[in-house]
Amino acid sequence: MKAMVYESSKAEAFLTTDHSASSYGVPVLVAGGEAYGRGDVLPSGITAGDLVQRFLEDMDPGPGAWGERTEGAVEMAERFLR
Repeated sequence: MKAMVYESSKAEAFLTTDHSASSYGVPVLVAGGEAYGRGDVLPSGITAGDLVQRFLEDMDPGPGAWGERTEGAVEMAERFLR
């Protein structure tokens, strides 16, 4: 399963359980081809958890746009943040 969280002209980030770094149904955030856990720092300087929390709270996405907050995307984001 895959859910787009953020995309801009320079970057995209999505949650997935299809990556080898995902285990026991807990998704990882993939950005720039790298997998990140909740506490890992992204190239932007914020943690992966902070990005996903901002997605859930529909905060200002800066220069990009949030992915669609479908039921599946919200469920994956909540599992990622546990």
